[in-house]
Amino acid sequence: MPIAKEYSIDELMKSVDYYTQKTNRKVMYEYLLINKINDTKHDALELADLLEGRMHYLNLIKYNPTGAFESSSPERVDQFKRVLQERKIEFGERMSMGEEIQGACGQLVI
Repeated sequence: MPIAKEYSIDELMKSVDYYTQKTNRKVMYEYLLINKINDTKHDALELADLLEGRMHYLNLIKYNPTGAFESSSPERVDQFKRVLQERKIEFGERMSMGEEIQGACGQLVI
């Protein structure tokens, strides 16, 4: 995202921490799993490091192919989820709908 060039992840997380301290409310994070791009065990460990100790809820989203990328395999998703479970990261997996019209999770194609 272009805004990521302006604000680092550390700056973003400081703002999120400030918000949760002031409101005592969890923040929902959305994580789109893309095959062999961000779905490795290492990626899961980095994500767990980022969220550990923070008030959060992680929503895992399966990428629905609409172009150059592919969906993560069920085995890769399971491995990713196992890491999160071992690290006690609270998460859910979004149920996918609309893939047949290339409109799942906001992925619209013209």
